[in-house]
Amino acid sequence: MTLRHMTRGLLAATLLTLGAAAGAQQAAPAAGAATTDPIVERRMDNKAANQEYRDTKRAAKREARDEKRENEMIAAEAARTGKDPLIVKRELNAATRADKRADIKAARAEKRAEKRENLEEMRQKLN
Repeated sequence: MTLRHMTRGLLAATLLTLGAAAGAQQAAPAAGAATTDPIVERRMDNKAANQEYRDTKRAAKREARDEKRENEMIAAEAARTGKDPLIVKRELNAATRADKRADIKAARAEKRAEKRENLEEMRQKLN
């Protein structure tokens, strides 16, 4: 190892140590601490609204995935009765996609309404 490589390694280690120490010294509010600052409250409320939206979206996708598995079984059953399984599966999957999109769209609208409400609350507290 050359002196240049050792110096770079030492410099990188020093910077990492200083960065970690500076990060530990910064006073961060506790996760459950109540705040009176309306802007901070709005951010926390928006973060909660975003998390709720993501959870709803994940649930809708999970539900659609489960329905698609069921659609495959229904299509296989339709093939036994003489119907074209691809057409049956396509129609069922289209309905599943429409349901998923509707759920996500409703969750998005709810999130936007909640964010608007949070903004109005913040403006009232600031004025």
